[in-house]
Amino acid sequence: MKEVSRFVAEDGKEFSVKEEALRWDERIIQARAATEAFREGATFLEAVERSEWAKIDGEEHREILNRITRDTKLIISYLQGRDTPGYKVTRFDTDGSIGVYGDAGSWSGPYGSSLGLFSIIIYAKETFAEAERRKP
Repeated sequence: MKEVSRFVAEDGKEFSVKEEALRWDERIIQARAATEAFREGATFLEAVERSEWAKIDGEEHREILNRITRDTKLIISYLQGRDTPGYKVTRFDTDGSIGVYGDAGSWSGPYGSSLGLFSIIIYAKETFAEAERRKP
């Protein structure tokens, strides 16, 4: 028989290396801080930078993410059956994903999902471009 040591992070996730558990706990703090800042009115970019949740490179990406607020509705084509903006960013997750939730009037009603940062950038860019096209 052998003794096995495990380190348990705040959210219950187990690690065999103490430093990995500590890093994961730091990610929990960063995700909570980003979510809180965003819900309190910071732009996506501001929330991410204040919390150090992620490093955003590229001026175009930074400009796009700075336009996303808690009230911004995105067109996320694979979640909806139409091109109406309907999904809002709701949270920043420990694993690096971003939670979205909304209803664009599809037959299935409101729906939520998790997306990667690059997907958010792409959908936001497409949503902003579509809004420009629809302007009179």
